Parts: sequence; structure tokens; C-alpha cells
Amino acid sequence: MSLQELKCQGNRLTYLELSANTALMNLICSRNRFSTDAMNYLFRSLHNNHVTEEKIALIGNTPEALVSDKEIATGKGWKVETERKAVLTTNDTSSVTFSITGYGQITIDWGDGTETVTENIYGSHTFYRNYNGVQPTPRTVTIICDDFTEFK
Repeated sequence: MSLQELKCQGNRLTYLELSANTALMNLICSRNRFSTDAMNYLFRSLHNNHVTEEKIALIGNTPEALVSDKEIATGKGWKVETERKAVLTTNDTSSVTFSITGYGQITIDWGDGTETVTENIYGSHTFYRNYNGVQPTPRTVTIICDDFTEFK
């Protein structure tokens, strides 16, 4: 059996070599201790196999990740993300509730014209917004988080 997904976030890793993992499609390695050189080495070790599905590497929103040479990975067909985004569309005019398991800063645009909400989360959280029947519908709620693993 081939490794298709690797979740190694938050493990204080300083080095990761993945060249033997030629079936890998999803890599989540945010919240580690990679230097810029180590992040570039990780990108060089990613396979460049042509596949029909999207290959995604979530590296997190750290200074080292932001200055690393993401073109090493994108040149091999990988999509490199420093944060995750989820969009929730609802026709409910009264309220919206969602649960998220994640780490780091989360920004929520409730889609009602009010200011966005930004806070730090660590683990599972449920967010709720009461719209008091105010239009418009459908309403789009946008959630951006450094790293989340579950959204519902």
C-alpha cells in the first residue's frame, strides 16, 4: 500500500524527506520547525508524477514557509498553501453554525456586512452567528485558518 496522505503538523520537525513516497497527494506539515533551507529540501523531495487529481502541500503561515521557494513544488504540479479556506453558503435567514478543528489564527467573514472576526483557535471550536432574520439569502460565510483538519 502506498502513502497518499501525510499529516505531520505540530510535531517540531526540522527535516522531512519524501522522495520515496511517489503516491503522495496530500501533505499537511504546518506548525513544525523547518528552516527555509529545510522547506526547500522538502519541496525538492516531493514527487513530480503526473496525476489527474490535485496534489496539495499545506505548509503553514510561518516566516520560513513564506520565504521558501514554493516554485520548486509548483513546478512539479503541487499546489502549495499557507492557509486553508472554507466557504459555507446558507439560505437560513436566522442563524448559521459551524464547527472547525484547527490551530492558529482564524478569520471569519459572516457575510452580513459586519466586520470580520479574527481570533486564535487551538483544537475544536463551534461558531454561531444569529442573523435575526436579516436578508440576504443565500448568504456566504468565508472561513480562513492557518491550519484546519475538520470543518462541518
